[in-house]
Amino acid sequence: MAKKFLVDIDLNKLELQNAVIQNLASDPSNPVAGLVYFNTTTHRFRVYTGTEWNEMGTGGGTVTSVSLENAEDGGLSISGSPITSAGTITIGHSNSITAQSTQGLYPITYDKNGHITGAGTAVGVVSSSANGLAPAINSGNTQSAAIATNDLVFDATTGKYAKLPANAFKDTTYTDGTAGYTLKAKQDGSGNVITDTYAPLTSPAFTGTPTAPTAASGTSTTQIATTEFVTSAISGITGAMVFKGTVGTGGTAGTTLPTTGVKVGDTYKVASDGTYASQSAKVGDLFIATATTPTWAYVPSGDDAAVTSITAGTGLTGGTITTTGTIALATSGVTAGTYQGITVDTYGRVTSAQDMGYTTNEGTVTSVGITQGTGITVTGSPITTSGNITVGLADVLSSAQTTSGVYPIKVNKQGQITELGSAVTILKKYTGTITGNNSTKEFTITHSLGSRDVIVQVYDGTSYEEVIVDIARTTTSAVKVTFAAAPATGTTYKVVVIG
Repeated sequence: MAKKFLVDIDLNKLELQNAVIQNLASDPSNPVAGLVYFNTTTHRFRVYTGTEWNEMGTGGGTVTSVSLENAEDGGLSISGSPITSAGTITIGHSNSITAQSTQGLYPITYDKNGHITGAGTAVGVVSSSANGLAPAINSGNTQSAAIATNDLVFDATTGKYAKLPANAFKDTTYTDGTAGYTLKAKQDGSGNVITDTYAPLTSPAFTGTPTAPTAASGTSTTQIATTEFVTSAISGITGAMVFKGTVGTGGTAGTTLPTTGVKVGDTYKVASDGTYASQSAKVGDLFIATATTPTWAYVPSGDDAAVTSITAGTGLTGGTITTTGTIALATSGVTAGTYQGITVDTYGRVTSAQDMGYTTNEGTVTSVGITQGTGITVTGSPITTSGNITVGLADVLSSAQTTSGVYPIKVNKQGQITELGSAVTILKKYTGTITGNNSTKEFTITHSLGSRDVIVQVYDGTSYEEVIVDIARTTTSAVKVTFAAAPATGTTYKVVVIG
């Protein structure tokens, strides 16, 4: 059975020696582009292009004849007598028109293959001057007949052709745009009609409601700013304080802060003392919207009057205390001293104290009693300070085992080992690193596992992909890793040895 590879194989430009490509009597099913096999019926290699099978190495020699003719559908077909390699491939033409002057300007018709099938009378000539095409007039390029609707005329003054109304001129002749005509309407260089009501380019004075294209948001040029642009720019400002008026009695914005239509930065000044948005405030304080929910930041004005007096209440004595007076705490009436029991009120004052009558006992603990619990066995009477506390063992194992052995075990809920099996062998692992120097091909990895019965795997130290190299288990302590070509300087490979 063939081994299947589920990844590409990169031979790194090394030879694939004594290889035989797959032999089949017919094309395999479900091919992919690039699939190659040897056909045992035709005895040739075949390759799949992605759409069809092609045989490699079919026939030989030189193409000796090719003939082409034009087709009505725009394609080409092979016909005629063989043309040798020294012959010429000719594409036929319909020859339905006569040759014309290369300098003439002709109205033409052409078919779907791009062939010119007819040419009318020349309407002008091609000029070699920098102006390009000369006017569509007689060969002297000086005069033309009266124009008809939508005819093109050449203006020597502007050097351009223009479409003009049928009755744009008073007379019937046109002389190189220099004389002999009178326009009924003023026109720009592109033939657009201009009336006297149009504003001049220099210092125009508009009337009515003039409009202009709205510039993109953020535009900073000399382009005209429309009211739409300005409104959009102002509405896009966030975080700035915008004074919206006063609140309270006589306030310009009412007696309460708004709850809808609020924008971040909206600012109101308090006109009268009161509570606003659950915040007590005084005249001159500010409320600033920090969110549209709305959420208000309270900013006190800081101009409150100075404290001139303090009225004593619970916990204070002395009646009304002026700014020059003294605040005193009332005494509790408890005699100064050291007490084991005290009572303190909410003001931190000791209101009562009690002597608990505690005495200091000194001496030595002579015995400690231990009550047996789960997992502990207590032996003997109460243990004096010179005694021992002994924790009992289950002694369920037949004998102690070697400390170097590895055993499967059972453990009870007290954490005791209750059973163990035979010692098992544990595999060891060694990892080494190979660093290329562009010259060394063979590397010795000393693993010291004490056996040739080891598994060796090598992978790229950068991409971590496994690589295939030659491996020899030279001793019970080392393996030799050999590359077909010396690894490049600095290239690293990891060698994992398990055994």
